Amino acid sequence: MTPQIQSLLPQAVQYFDQGNLDAAEQLLNKVLQMHAKNFDALLILGVIKGIKGEQQEAIRLFRKAVVAEPNNNWAQFNLAKALSETGKDEEAIPHHKKAVQLAPQHADAWLNYGVSLSALDRPADAAACYERLIGFHPDYFQAWSNLGLVLHKLERYEEALQALDKALSLNPQLIEAWVNKGAVLRKQDRFQEALQAYNQAFGIDPSNADVWLQTCLTFRELRWNAPALDAVQRAIDLRPDDAQVWSIKGEILADLQRHAEALEAFDRALALRPDFTLALLCKGMCLFSQKRFAEAASVYEATMAQGEEPGALYALGHWLLSKLSAWDWSGLEDALARVQATIEQGRPGTDPFPVVAAFDDPRLELLGAGLYAAALFPDRRDGAAWPLPAAGERIKIGYFSADFHNHATMHLMAELFEKHDKSRFEIVGFSYGPPVEDAMRKRAVAAMDSFIDVREKNDQEIAAMARAAGIDIAVDLKGYTGEHRIGIFARGAAPVQVSYLGYPGTLGVPYMDYIIGDGVVIPAGSEAHYAEQVVRLPHSYQVNDRARTISDKRFSRTELGLPEDGFVFASFNNGYKLAPESFDIWMRLLHEVPGSVLWLLHTDSDACDRLREEARRRGVAAERLVFAPFIEPSQHLARYRMADLFLDTFSYNAHTNASDALWMGLPVVTRAGHSFAGRVAASLLSAAGVPELITHSNEEYQALALELARDREKLAAFRHRLDQQRLSSPLFDSSLFTRHLEHAYVHMHQRRAAGLPAEAFDVAA
Repeated sequence: MTPQIQSLLPQAVQYFDQGNLDAAEQLLNKVLQMHAKNFDALLILGVIKGIKGEQQEAIRLFRKAVVAEPNNNWAQFNLAKALSETGKDEEAIPHHKKAVQLAPQHADAWLNYGVSLSALDRPADAAACYERLIGFHPDYFQAWSNLGLVLHKLERYEEALQALDKALSLNPQLIEAWVNKGAVLRKQDRFQEALQAYNQAFGIDPSNADVWLQTCLTFRELRWNAPALDAVQRAIDLRPDDAQVWSIKGEILADLQRHAEALEAFDRALALRPDFTLALLCKGMCLFSQKRFAEAASVYEATMAQGEEPGALYALGHWLLSKLSAWDWSGLEDALARVQATIEQGRPGTDPFPVVAAFDDPRLELLGAGLYAAALFPDRRDGAAWPLPAAGERIKIGYFSADFHNHATMHLMAELFEKHDKSRFEIVGFSYGPPVEDAMRKRAVAAMDSFIDVREKNDQEIAAMARAAGIDIAVDLKGYTGEHRIGIFARGAAPVQVSYLGYPGTLGVPYMDYIIGDGVVIPAGSEAHYAEQVVRLPHSYQVNDRARTISDKRFSRTELGLPEDGFVFASFNNGYKLAPESFDIWMRLLHEVPGSVLWLLHTDSDACDRLREEARRRGVAAERLVFAPFIEPSQHLARYRMADLFLDTFSYNAHTNASDALWMGLPVVTRAGHSFAGRVAASLLSAAGVPELITHSNEEYQALALELARDREKLAAFRHRLDQQRLSSPLFDSSLFTRHLEHAYVHMHQRRAAGLPAEAFDVAA
C-alpha cells in the first residue's frame, strides 16, 4: 500500500463517520484509481453506494471486495445484504452462509440470513437462523420479532405469540411486532385481542398505514363493514399508491352492494398493479354479480394468465360459469376439459358450484368439493363435545340462510316453516343475508319461534351463538351457492348438521352429517359420491309453498311478445344451465314445429344477442327466440299460463322453475341425468304424478317434446292431470312433506341422543 493510499483511506473513513458521504466517495475513488483491487476502498465505497440507494453499483463493488478477500466476513455480509435488498435472495444465500461460517457470533449476519430464507418461503430454515442468533444474543428484539413472524407462517401460533411477546418486552415501541401479534391472534379467531394489539401500535404511530390495513382486515373478519371501510380509507390516505389497499376497499364496497364504487376501487388497484391477481378475481366477481357476464369472463381470463398466483387458481371455475351465463360457448369443450383435469389432478381451480352447473358427474362433484373445502373451509370443530339432549324437550332446529326474503329458497320453504309442529319442534332462523323487509321475510319471521339477524357476525360467532342457543339440528340452506357461510358448520353449529335444498350435491366435508334427498335425485348405489349420510324422503326432496300468491292479471300473448297461435316452448332457467347440447335439440324442435317460438328469461342484452346468433347458425330466425323480462313473482307465475310446454335443461335441471310450471299446470319435459342437479325435475315429475314426462336420452327427450307439440289433445290431457292432481299430489302436499321431514329430524335426533353416529336411512311414506 502506497503512502498516498495510507493517507487517503483514514481521511475517507473520517468523512464517512462524519456523514460526509460525497467527500468520502471522492477520496475512495482516488484510491481505486491507484489500486483497483483495494479491499477497504471497495468495501466502504460499496456501503456508501448502498446508503445512497445505488444498489446495483453497491453489489458490483461488494463482488469485487469478495474476490479480493473471499474469507472476509464483512465482504460476504454486505454482498448478501445488498443482494437480499434487491430481491435476489436466492443468489444471496451462499454469501449469507459464508458470512456466518466466518463469523458465527455476527448477529446481523444471522438476522439477514433468516430474512432471505423467509423471503424464499423457507420459514423453518429461517426460524433455525433466528434461534441460533437468540442462543448467543437473547436480548436481540428484532430476532424475536422475526422469529414470531416465521413461526406464524409455520402455523405454530402459540410459539409465535411467545416470541412476539418477548420482542415487545425488550422493545415495547416495536410497531411491527404489535402488527404481527395482531395477525397471529386473527389466525386464532381472537379478533378483539388483535384489535387491542393494533391499538397499541396506533399509540406508537397513528399514521402507520400497515396498522390501519390490519385493523381493516380484522373488522372484515368480524364482518363490520362500515368501520372496515373507514379503516381502509385511512390506509389509502396514507398510502395512495398501494394496490392492495384499493383492492380491499373494492371487496368491502362489493359486500355492501355498492358495485359501481367497488369497480372503481378495483380499477385503481389494477392501474397501480395490472397483474394483481386478487384484484382481477374480485373485479370479475363484481361484474358477474351485476350480470355483466362477458366482461366478467374476460377479466377471469386475464386472471388465469397470472399462472399459479393464489388469486388465479380459482379463476378457472368462475370463468367457466361466466361463459355459460353469457351464452358464450366458444372453446367450451376445452374449458370443461381444463376444469376436469384440474380437479382430477388434485389442484385448486374452482369452487364447487361451476362443477355442479356444467358437469353431470357426481364423482367429479365430490372430488372438487372436497378439494375446495379442505383448502378454504377445513374442519375446525376441534373435537367439541355435545351434552346429550334432555328427555321431553322440543327438538330445536336451526335454519341457516342468506335468503329469507323474495328468493327461490323462500318461495319453496315458507310454508314449511308455518307447518312445523311447534309442540315438538322449536324453529330458529339464522339470517346472514340482506335485511330486506318484504312479504316473504315477514312470513319467515312470523312462522319461527325466533329469528336472528347475524349478517354482521363472523362464522365463529354464529356457530357460538347456535351452540349457546342449544340448537340440536343445524340445517344449511345454502351449500356453495352465493353468499354461503359454510365456515359456520366447519366450526360446529350443532351436534347434528344437515345440508338441504339450497345446493344440489355433496358439500364434500366431514362436518356435514346428512344430506336430504330422495330415491330419484340420489338413487340407490350412488351413496359413494356423497360425503354426507344420505336421507331419502319418500316422495320428492323438494318442499313447495301452496300459499304463494298468483296474480289475477290475465296476460295476452301479444303483450308478452308471443304469437297468438304459435306453439310456445318455454324454459325460464338461469342462463348458465343452458348448454349447446340442449339448445341444439330446442332448435330442431323449432324447425319441426312451424310458427313455434322459444320463450326464455332475459339475462343481459349481450347474452341474448349471442343466443340469437347461435339460433341463426342453426338455421332458426332470431325473432323466434323471445326473452321475458324479470317481473315480480306473482305475475311471473301468472304468465306461465301463456306457455304450452316447459323444456328442461340437462346437466342442471330446473328446480323452483319446474315446480312453478307444474303448479301452474304447465307440463315439463326432462331428461334424467346422473347427478343430483340433473335429476331434480325427474323427482318433481314423479311426485307430481306425471312420470311419463321423464326421458332418459336426447332422442327420447326430443321425440316426446315434438309429440306433445303436435298432439294438442295429449298435451291437454297432461295439463288436465296436473290441474286435477295439484292439491293431492305429494309434490304440493306441504303438510305431508313437513311430517316426513320431521320424521327425518326425529330419527337424526334419536341417534344422537343414543350416542350413535350419523347413518343413512330412508323415511317411510
